[in-house]
Amino acid sequence: MSRIAGIIIGISMAAIAGSVGAVLFFALNASPTVAALSTMVVFIALAHLHAIGERERERAALDSRIDDLTDAVSHCMRKLAGFNDQFEAVDAASEKRVKVAARALHEEIGLVETALRELADTVDAGLSTLPPVTVQTPRAHVAAYSGRESDAVKRDASAALFEKEADGDAAAEEPPASTKSVRPPPEPKEPLKPQVPAIPEARKRAILGAIAANRIDVYLQPIVTLPQRKVRYYEATLRLRLGDGKILTDADFYPAADAGGVAGEVDQLALFRSVQIVRRLSARGRSVGIVCRVSSSAISETSFLKDAAAYLDTHKDLKETLILEFAYPTIMELGPVDEEFLKSIVDLGFKLSVGGVDSLRIDAPKLADLGVQFLKVDADLLLQRVGAMGADIHPADLAPLLARYGIDLIAGGIQSENTVVDLLDFEAPFAQGDLFSVPRPVRSDIISDIQSPRLALTA
Repeated sequence: MSRIAGIIIGISMAAIAGSVGAVLFFALNASPTVAALSTMVVFIALAHLHAIGERERERAALDSRIDDLTDAVSHCMRKLAGFNDQFEAVDAASEKRVKVAARALHEEIGLVETALRELADTVDAGLSTLPPVTVQTPRAHVAAYSGRESDAVKRDASAALFEKEADGDAAAEEPPASTKSVRPPPEPKEPLKPQVPAIPEARKRAILGAIAANRIDVYLQPIVTLPQRKVRYYEATLRLRLGDGKILTDADFYPAADAGGVAGEVDQLALFRSVQIVRRLSARGRSVGIVCRVSSSAISETSFLKDAAAYLDTHKDLKETLILEFAYPTIMELGPVDEEFLKSIVDLGFKLSVGGVDSLRIDAPKLADLGVQFLKVDADLLLQRVGAMGADIHPADLAPLLARYGIDLIAGGIQSENTVVDLLDFEAPFAQGDLFSVPRPVRSDIISDIQSPRLALTA
């Protein structure tokens, strides 16, 4: 279309230029040369004017397009500015909603944690709603106290909870069949009897009378994981009810029991009841373990670990849920005979725990060689509040050191939340203390079917 218009314009310019030449030649009698030159000059002039006009029109069109493009860019910039404002508003609103949701989630987590703690307290309280049922104590307890029996009867009474009844003196002298799997110990040496502090005679009579009456209760205190605070084990401790209603802890009545020659029987009773509690809780679907504390007085009696090894051999199915706990000084001073029986218990699959640590000078390789898997250290000792000066290791490095030997650290004696916060850097996997729950007595229906510790002979 533009080409046709150019041809028409060219023809028009040629016609105009030819008309001027014709006028000059015919009307003004100009020479042909002048007329032809005039025609060419007019044609060139018209062509130049046309070209100038075209360039002006193109420049005007280009300027118009540039103006339109500028307007479009400005419009886009305004749109982008509007979008940016909208994005900022959406981002601010989203951040506000996220903060509100996070705050609500944090509050929900706090409520769940509180509910779980209350649930744990309720479960623990459920174990203590009824007083424990007392059981009939073997007459050997009373005989050991009254002195009416011979020394041979006293020694037999200390092992009466675990030795199997047999006919004839020859059968009584042979060890139980279950002990045949125990590795043969070396020649026994005379055990070291711990020194018993002087005890008032009246207090001694009251304590031994309560033991003879079997007013011994089992209390449980949870051992929780950190930082989840999930109950993983319960530590079983004993309480003694005197005739006047006063309750004594094991630390209060064990010296008198040791002086009366019945401390070993008390520990045997504790082990027997721990087994019964584990079985009852397992039957109810509670997958928690029981830590049974063994006194140094029981260890000093050579037959205790032997009888315990034979007894636990008949309850190997409880190896994952029953743990024996010993005092650190006691287990470090074991003789070769006791060490062999202790290792035989470990060979059966049972776990060992050690408490009573009063210094961080700990022989971890020795504990690992004995098969210890848990070490309980008081939180104040770990936090260098008491007795940690001069230790061989920094308290914060104790848990990793024990872990290299397959031993888990239990931080004990925790009373406050601040202590838990301070212990987070110590990497202790377990904790125990009144903060999580105070020791609570076992409910009577847990051990209601126990009539006598001699049930251990046939259990």
